[in-house]
Amino acid sequence: NDPRIRLLQHETNSSAFQARLTGIKAARANHILFLDGDDELHKDAAKLSYSQAIKSNSDIVGFGSRIVRKDGSSSRDFENSAQPRHRQLQGEEIIAKLFEPNRTVQGSLWRFLFSKQLLLDAYSFFPENSRLYRTNDLPITFLCAALSKRYTSVKNKLYTYHYYAGGSGSSEFDIDKFKFYVKALESMNQLQVIVEEEGFNNTVKESYFSTRLFVISNIVRQIENNLPIAHHQKAFEYLLKQVDATEIISSIATYAPEALAAYRNNIKIKQSNSESKTIALFTNNLHTGGVQSVVISQAAYLRDAGFKVYIFLLTDNKIAFEAPAGVEIVVLEKGPIYVRLRSLLSLIDSKKIDTLIDHSILYNFSWPFFHLTAKFYGVKTIAWIHSFALRPLTESSAIGQFLIDNIHIVDDIVVLSKADVSYWKSLGHKNVYCLPNPPSPLLLENKEKTVAKIAPEKHLNIIWFGRLQQATKKAVSLVDVAVELKKLTNKFTLTIIGPDGNDLTIQELKDIVRSRNVNDNVKVVGPKHGTELVNELKKADLYLNTSIIEGYLLTLVEAQSYGLPAVMYELPWLATVQNNQGVIQTPQNNPAAAAQEINQLFIDKAVYEEMSLASLAAADSQLSFDFTDLYRKLLHHKLPVGFSPNLDINDMGLFMKWTQVLFAELVN
Repeated sequence: NDPRIRLLQHETNSSAFQARLTGIKAARANHILFLDGDDELHKDAAKLSYSQAIKSNSDIVGFGSRIVRKDGSSSRDFENSAQPRHRQLQGEEIIAKLFEPNRTVQGSLWRFLFSKQLLLDAYSFFPENSRLYRTNDLPITFLCAALSKRYTSVKNKLYTYHYYAGGSGSSEFDIDKFKFYVKALESMNQLQVIVEEEGFNNTVKESYFSTRLFVISNIVRQIENNLPIAHHQKAFEYLLKQVDATEIISSIATYAPEALAAYRNNIKIKQSNSESKTIALFTNNLHTGGVQSVVISQAAYLRDAGFKVYIFLLTDNKIAFEAPAGVEIVVLEKGPIYVRLRSLLSLIDSKKIDTLIDHSILYNFSWPFFHLTAKFYGVKTIAWIHSFALRPLTESSAIGQFLIDNIHIVDDIVVLSKADVSYWKSLGHKNVYCLPNPPSPLLLENKEKTVAKIAPEKHLNIIWFGRLQQATKKAVSLVDVAVELKKLTNKFTLTIIGPDGNDLTIQELKDIVRSRNVNDNVKVVGPKHGTELVNELKKADLYLNTSIIEGYLLTLVEAQSYGLPAVMYELPWLATVQNNQGVIQTPQNNPAAAAQEINQLFIDKAVYEEMSLASLAAADSQLSFDFTDLYRKLLHHKLPVGFSPNLDINDMGLFMKWTQVLFAELVN
């Protein structure tokens, strides 16, 4: 009834893709807006967007949108993502920013005003009779962004999108509707051919790749959010016939990590039986630290055992270690997680990796995606867990539950105590092994013959070294012990060595020392390495530790290798303190008890010297393992039964007790 409206009708359904093209060709103006049948344009949408196009000579103008649900409420997150992020863009940065990797894709035609010629140019890449039935606008928006010379935007919300009002969704979602939804991949496949064959540059190709993952993630979300659980497995099986599993993994990792459980629970994760020949030790970085020391030592032993060894890093910042001879350090490509996963795949292929030993599993939430990616290519994965299983409780971290949920992805688990073996076996994992940590570079470089310490006569030199961390290492408690010890004797110096931690700095600790009036007895000296640290160990008489949680107390072994008796808060699960006569354990959070034991050792010279001898024996015991043989047997599943003991009721009792202890610490 309105003369400004023309109806252009197709005789058969040729898809909205063709309907839009018919409208574009018939348009009499040089600029075009799109309106879906269930949505609304603001009364000034044409005027404001067209004015901006003319004023700025833009071939694309972006504008804001309102998102309205069926009940009239707004969808805040969706609406926020539907607003223009950039005021103006030119040339190559248009595709790079409108289809920015790792960001929500702005691919709907209704978000923009376009020049007619730009739209015709985009359509020209498709065969004349192309029909796209799902995600049929995104390819055109993408190509327009790739071809555009100038983009600008206005902040005004000129479009009202009625979410789930029409074709955008339905509460009655079944497996057949899901299969129709998967047709979005047909659109993306056609776009892929164009991007690869029409001479587009790498920026466009990278934007396409991330956009494809975004579309796949939306399909996965349909499974998780709209399909009944009974259909999830069938849906994933259908999706896996359309796309590579690594694309699904990358899409979830990048855009929908909350869908990991749905994928993990509905696909078959094959345990690898491949023979280990070429190994990648996988870790976050090679900064200073216990984990990094283990990785370097382990690389050398694996090399000596006849394996080809690589060290794969997520970041190359502040590398503090040199790789052993014959071991190559490789840094994964920087960028969003899908880029890193793609880099891992490339390295697995080029380096012929058959085994991935992951040392970072306790420190991030992305490890399952790396393991799933590796396992898809038949790589055996091993999780090397560097701390006691209850550590996440002390840090109020969700990583503990995350590990429980995902640990069955890995083939083998290596832990540091028999108690940890019981814990993981109690959760149903069969291949759990307890192995000692290899000697650190500091221990391996110690070529001197160390003799037992002579009891100090007039002054006691106490040492602590590590990262200044309060949450788990309780570095401030060292000061508490010094305060209590000063009540018993003033003839001591406590030297605290180490870099800033994530929750405690050197200066903060110095301020605490000063405020507690023990600055004459406590010296906070910052980090020391190599010869400087060795000289401090040689000067010391006793090692003190106040950690509340440790999986493997590396500094204890290093200190005992120099004959130092040790006084520490009790950590009964540690393999290194069991039957160790060079260690006195005192109750947690009881600095007075620790101070009394230190003072008694200062007084009783005979006991001190007996403990020094026992420390050397304990260190020798830790260094006596044939790690080359242990690692060879681990990777061939030939370790003696003692390294994978059965679930022990006493160990589970220990977990029950210490859950309560650590929870009380957390609450307080």
